[in-house]
Amino acid sequence: MIMRSFAFPIRAALPAALLLCIPSAAFAAPSLTVENTGQPATLPGDITNDFNILTIKSGAVLRVLAKGSGPSTGRLHIRANRIIIESDGTIDATGSGHPGKAGLPGEGMGGGYVNGSSAGGGGAYFGGGGDGTTQAPGCGGPFGLGGAPYGNPSMLDLGSAGGSGSSTPGMGASGGNGGGGVWLQAARIEINGTIEANGANGNLLANIGAGGGAGGHVILDAYVIDWLPKAKITAKGGAGGIGTVGVGGSGGGGIVRIHASSVSSPPVGVIDVSGGPPPEGCSTGMGDQGTNEFDDQNVECPDFDGDGVRSILCAETDCDDTNGTIAPGLPEVCNGVDDNCNSEIDEDATCPGGLKCQGGKCGSEVSPDAGPTTDGGAPAAPQTVEYRGGCSLAPAAQGGFALAGLGLVAALAARLARRARKAR
Repeated sequence: MIMRSFAFPIRAALPAALLLCIPSAAFAAPSLTVENTGQPATLPGDITNDFNILTIKSGAVLRVLAKGSGPSTGRLHIRANRIIIESDGTIDATGSGHPGKAGLPGEGMGGGYVNGSSAGGGGAYFGGGGDGTTQAPGCGGPFGLGGAPYGNPSMLDLGSAGGSGSSTPGMGASGGNGGGGVWLQAARIEINGTIEANGANGNLLANIGAGGGAGGHVILDAYVIDWLPKAKITAKGGAGGIGTVGVGGSGGGGIVRIHASSVSSPPVGVIDVSGGPPPEGCSTGMGDQGTNEFDDQNVECPDFDGDGVRSILCAETDCDDTNGTIAPGLPEVCNGVDDNCNSEIDEDATCPGGLKCQGGKCGSEVSPDAGPTTDGGAPAAPQTVEYRGGCSLAPAAQGGFALAGLGLVAALAARLARRARKAR
């Protein structure tokens, strides 16, 4: 279940080039909390999802939609002021990349191959895929060959799929899907959970295994990353399907690329881009290791809202870097918000027509019943006007309220006169 603070605008997807600081038009973004409901939550995979604070609660899962699921591209791009992944929270792109298909080689530039009715080869990405084989002690083959490695860190693709366990279209076990992509941009990222873009395991049919999918990509762009004890980032290759007739080759590893300040380098053991395992007792069929990159060069604090001032989360002064109308030096407006980042709300805010700023709205100080106004016009007429004795009136037409009041006074005077005559 996703809890949104309010609806957010859809923004066009950004180019694949991985740039931390991208000037943009001013925008205001909501915060988002992904709760642990026992079911994974999803976000659109064909746009940039903008948030102020994104929180993945403990045990919650944010699932990356698979390539081809509606408009999804198999990627998830999130841009936020702050991203928090709590203990055992997960962003999961396993198997969200290029799909495997029955009777065909794996999709993608490094898709695993097929060879008759034999085990399929593993998919590739930055690491090459393993070849299809048989179980020990024979360890025969190769059957379907593993895909060749490919990949460019500046123009990222998805993990390629494993080859099928048959070359007859529509027949045989389908290869495992490749891993998808996760790209997180933030001033600060706090990780105590898992981000994974692993390849899926190959399937099995008639005791012939298909190839496993290759790992995808995880990209973190942040000024500061806080690595907490349970942090884990993986883009591993999937295992080949294990059958008595043939064992699919495992997928190669993908890429994890981190762009952050030098104090934010990941601890040893947090990153895993290993290829899928070989069949038990056989040295063949294993996927190759992927790529792990850490870049601490020229890291700048982001200015996501494009107002020229950078976030307080990286020791700058913008108290809300997802709202271009909030920054130091801007005028204070009567809206219940700290517009100039001085920790005060609505101080010195002016209102038109002599109205007073009260509770974030311009209202009449003399006649509270007149109600607030936000457009600079005169206060609206009250819905009811109550007099002693409990009588009430709907507001009169413009220019007629005084006459209505005089009519009421005359009616009350006549009523009092009648009572006086009866009392004589």
